[in-house]
Amino acid sequence: MELFSGGTIKDIHIIQLARHELLLESIVSAIGDLKLSHAVVLGAVGSLRKLVYHQPVEEVGSVVREADCTIEEPMEILSLSGTVMNSVPHFHIVVSGANRLYGGHVKMGTEVLSIAEITVASLENLPLERRMGPYNQRKLFPYTSMA
Repeated sequence: MELFSGGTIKDIHIIQLARHELLLESIVSAIGDLKLSHAVVLGAVGSLRKLVYHQPVEEVGSVVREADCTIEEPMEILSLSGTVMNSVPHFHIVVSGANRLYGGHVKMGTEVLSIAEITVASLENLPLERRMGPYNQRKLFPYTSMA
């Protein structure tokens, strides 16, 4: 286990998306417009017509194999969580479809059905960065130098 502490919430932003807007692409655009280096998702509400995600499906030795999935049906967003480190988002989602739940790591191509509102808090003084770690997985590390 590693524990990282420090940092403060600077501002809270609400990103509102309309019908047929792309979820992750729009959030990435907002991150750029707002010049957010570090942030955390506080919550999200809305609906999707298309969900593109990946999730782990098996472990082979030290490698975790993941599968890409695409679901196209009306879905309600139950949860969106994640962080932005070095302006790069890492988000996971859970949605309810007609007869089941879907969830995993959100990918480009996910499309809003009617509306989505994502609440994001920008963070400052958090000396962390995300880079590749053991097992070819992205993980958090303290900055090697604060600029």
